[in-house]
Amino acid sequence: MTRTGPLVLMIILFSACAVLFTDIVEFGSLEVHTVTRSGAPVTGSELVLYNDVQVMSVGLTDTDGIHRFDFVPPQFYGISNEPPKGHWRIEDLVGGPSTAYIDGITIEEGDQKSFSFTFLRVGPGQINVSVMDSDGIPIEKTQVLVYGSEGTLSEKVVGPSGLVSFDSVSFGNRGVRVVPPRSYLDIDEGFFFQHGLIIDEDWTEEVNFVLEKCLGTIRASVQDASGAPVEGHPLRLYSSTETLEMEDTGVDGLAVFDSIGCGAPRGLELTQTPGWLFEEGRGLSFYDGISVTQGSDQTFSFSVERCSGTIRASVQDASGAPVEGHPLRLYSSTETLE
Repeated sequence: MTRTGPLVLMIILFSACAVLFTDIVEFGSLEVHTVTRSGAPVTGSELVLYNDVQVMSVGLTDTDGIHRFDFVPPQFYGISNEPPKGHWRIEDLVGGPSTAYIDGITIEEGDQKSFSFTFLRVGPGQINVSVMDSDGIPIEKTQVLVYGSEGTLSEKVVGPSGLVSFDSVSFGNRGVRVVPPRSYLDIDEGFFFQHGLIIDEDWTEEVNFVLEKCLGTIRASVQDASGAPVEGHPLRLYSSTETLEMEDTGVDGLAVFDSIGCGAPRGLELTQTPGWLFEEGRGLSFYDGISVTQGSDQTFSFSVERCSGTIRASVQDASGAPVEGHPLRLYSSTETLE
């Protein structure tokens, strides 16, 4: 005789418990995306779902870069990733906080949550460089270099558009250095740069340089022996090869040379003018070795003396007697003085 009654009763009880459990607990799900910085899906990344006690599930992302963890009970979780061959985590290239995992994920009943990881894909990218002045005018003849830890990778010169493009820049941590014309530099052999440019497959990095001309101001103060300002005295600003500017002092005794290009050396000197004398020498009639830097404002002082004397005219008749009231004219090469 077969006894089936207790067995049937146990099956009914277990089925009832299962129905009761599934009615009470509603599972959640976690969808994980793995992509490159340019948004392309990453296939074959290993993902691990874990809690404080154990690994709950392991999966690989599909051709769409997606893996879904289903039937996830309510709890606290974390997800870790492993990049597939040909892919890097960003911190493996440039350092920084770890992107290998996401912790502190709370799943409540029925939750459907989504998370993503971004990888670098080994392969060439592109760098576009713009070099303009503050008015948006291209700075032609600027030398542009792309470099990495291995040295200079490529070099171009900016044309009328102000733009240069570097195609097929190799994977890695890159930088761009620009060497504009001398008028934009504070010192000889200067340059501007941006570094920390991460280049991976199909990534395009836009780099913009906005440069201002390097300019400074030189002032000359001219006073007489009493310390009073001298108006109208000419001064010459010069370089080692040419006269840069000529200016006359104003009523305040100042001559201002503004918007002077940076660099060295510069010189500043008094020039001869009728009615005034000055002592010759460095620091007296001229200053040399003046260096102009971005935004610099320098003042140099000069002292001059009034040049004056007396001219007498004696008028006599044929007998040697003085002649009264005869007019005379004192003149220069250009005008009547008195």
